Parts: sequence; structure tokens; C-alpha cells
Amino acid sequence: MKYRIPTYSFKFQNSKEALAQLFIWDAKQSYKFDESHSHTYNELLIFEKGEGNHFMSQKSYEISDYSFHILPSGFIHRLNRSANSKGFTIAFSDFFIDQLQKLDIKSDYSLFINEPKSFNYSENDYKDFSFYFKELHTHVDNEPYFLNLISLIILKILDKQKHKPNLKSEVNKKIEIMHLINKYYTQKPKIDFYAIRMNMSISCLTKRVKQTYGKTIIDLQNEKLIFEAKRLLLQNTLSVSDIALRFNFTDESHFCHFFKKHVTLTPKEFKRNCFLQ
Repeated sequence: MKYRIPTYSFKFQNSKEALAQLFIWDAKQSYKFDESHSHTYNELLIFEKGEGNHFMSQKSYEISDYSFHILPSGFIHRLNRSANSKGFTIAFSDFFIDQLQKLDIKSDYSLFINEPKSFNYSENDYKDFSFYFKELHTHVDNEPYFLNLISLIILKILDKQKHKPNLKSEVNKKIEIMHLINKYYTQKPKIDFYAIRMNMSISCLTKRVKQTYGKTIIDLQNEKLIFEAKRLLLQNTLSVSDIALRFNFTDESHFCHFFKKHVTLTPKEFKRNCFLQ
């Protein structure tokens, strides 16, 4: 019998489909947060107090006081938090991030939400956000102001994660690289494809990507393929053959070889291991 991991939407949370919503944690959750599931929206989980572990995409992240966890849409997660945890979740759609990026090209929102991650802050760092959190809870029904507050919170997190300032042109190049990968990764193009679209030489693009990410552009492309393949495998709605076809592999065997090379497990072994946990 197939086991299907639940996927929750704004509608399931008794809320209209929206750009963003605020969910306050309480004992009367409408779903079992401590069981594996995913969402059609992105989540920013704010822990003012708490202990435990948060499993996102098969990796464990520690829950601690003043930690922020980022969960992109579609990723499987399981939240094992202490009963006395205090906090809330800011949920926002992919469309919200896309619109935010168009309005503010200087900030790299695509990297903010490209994979699960966590940030651990000090009490003083957390206090920097206190005003925005208070306003967010108070004005949840004032949609324009509410959305602006979420934008400011995300921007403030991005600013805190910066180790050094980037020139606008450099930020734009980083955004363009990731957008190209997200758009064309299923076609698995070679580096010259990206170099032409970036209007750069292959050597210049190679150097820039290596300096920025510590990886090659093909490494980034393969990581995107593997992330999306894992997501589809865990949703358990498509066969391995269908997934291979979706990612433009010549056949299932070619896809399995690629997957095992990067994950050390075949797609079926990966699914079996995940569902047995």
C-alpha cells in the first residue's frame, strides 16, 4: 500500500488562498505537525522559545531560543518541538517572493528561499525584530501593511546574513544565475549555454560562480535536479520512470545512475529509507 505524505495549503488551514498568512502556534493544530508533511506555501518559523529538532529535507536542524527556520514550498518536513515552545509561522506564497524580487532587485530573495535552512540569533538580535513582530500580530487584517511588514522581516534577515556588502551589479548577476538554473535545469544545459545568456566568457562565468558559491554552475544545476527529484519521490505521486521523463533523461536507467551518483542510493532505495524512518 502506498503511503502518501500530506500536503497542506492555505485553504486546508481554513484560510483563503493568499499572498501570506500568519499562524500562531497553539495546542489545537489542524494537522499533526510532528508527522512528515509538506506545504504548497513557504514557511518562516520563528522560535522565541523552544527545544527539539526540525527535520527538513532529511536533515535535522536544532530548535533553540531565538532561532528562525526557513522551509520552502514542497519540501517534506517534520517538527519535533517541545510542548512549551513559543512562536509563530509566517507563511507566504511563491508568487509573493517573485513579486518582492521584481520590486527589489538589489536583494537576493531567490537564495533566501531556495532550500531549507536555519538561523540562530542572540536575544539582542531577536529584539531587533520585536517591533516588526508586534506590528505583524496587531495588523494581520490590514493586508497592505501586513505584507509590507513581512517584506521588511525577510529583508532584515537577509541583511543580517550578509558578511560584506555587494555591488548592485554583482547581486544582479547572482540573481540572474540562479534564475537561469531554476528555469532551465530540467534541460541540463552545458556551461556555454549559461555563458551566452549571461553575456560572459566561459572562463569568467566559471570564476565568478566558483568565487560566489564555491561550486561550478553544473554543480548548482545538479543540486537543483537532485532537490526536485527528492521532492517528487517523497510526494509519491509519480513513478521513477515519470520523474526521469520530466527531467529529460533518456530513460529510467540513466536517471537512476545520475541519482545514485549524487545520493549514493537508487531512487527506490531513497524512498524506502525515508518512509521507514
